[in-house]
Amino acid sequence: MQDRSQVPDQTRSKHHYVTRAYLKGMFADGESRLWVYERNSDHVFQDVPKNLASTRAYYTIVDKDGSETDKYEKLLGEEVERLGIPVLRRLSHDMKQLTWQEREQGAILIAMQELRVPYMRDQLSHMMKELYKSLFQTRIFTPGLLERHLERRHVKGKIVNDVSADELRRAVMNGDIALEMLPEASLRALGYSLPALINAYVKMKWTVLISNGICFVTSDCPVCRDYPQTHNFPAGIVNPDLTVYFPISQFRVLRICLKTRGGTKSGICAV
Repeated sequence: MQDRSQVPDQTRSKHHYVTRAYLKGMFADGESRLWVYERNSDHVFQDVPKNLASTRAYYTIVDKDGSETDKYEKLLGEEVERLGIPVLRRLSHDMKQLTWQEREQGAILIAMQELRVPYMRDQLSHMMKELYKSLFQTRIFTPGLLERHLERRHVKGKIVNDVSADELRRAVMNGDIALEMLPEASLRALGYSLPALINAYVKMKWTVLISNGICFVTSDCPVCRDYPQTHNFPAGIVNPDLTVYFPISQFRVLRICLKTRGGTKSGICAV
């Protein structure tokens, strides 16, 4: 593995939220570009994966000293994509079962790909904000708690202007003080959610569905969840009806689920 200190700084570079190597696996035979249908638009064009599904500094984190670091982007490349992409390549071409190590490496890539896209990061950021908002309001409106906190900070000289607890509470109620989530908050939430998701996907049944003619397509949210029988029940890995679809090539899609569907026992089948 390359020493991280020798990897070029990528803090202001464009970071892919859909793995570029994965997008290359969706090429049609003889093609080197993908057809792109722009979301909420009639715009259709062709482009190379390098220019698609990316945002500048998407994984850049600001450290406590104010400096920017691209360690998350490097971690994705070295620990997730380097190990997981070969697993996708094997599923895209071979007719053999994966080893348990390959399954784990593939599950890490799939779980990360599911959570890293802008839609999911927005959802994670919103979840974190609501959680902290609830904790913040509970603490600030607990009788006497804010008063004691302000008194301790005043004694330590950390409060310049005198402000009462009631003034702070009114400011919160009026919306003058509100929580704002930094971009990296969703990355922290992603890290908290990832282990349980990986563990669930490793243990589920993996089946590669093969099309005899109809092409599969992918998107900026390539890992798709379905609840075919219990869509009104709780979502996520707590729902035993969870079925995950992940296109891995022009004619193959990976299906991950807890129970057998359509009489398929295991492994690879054709549709």
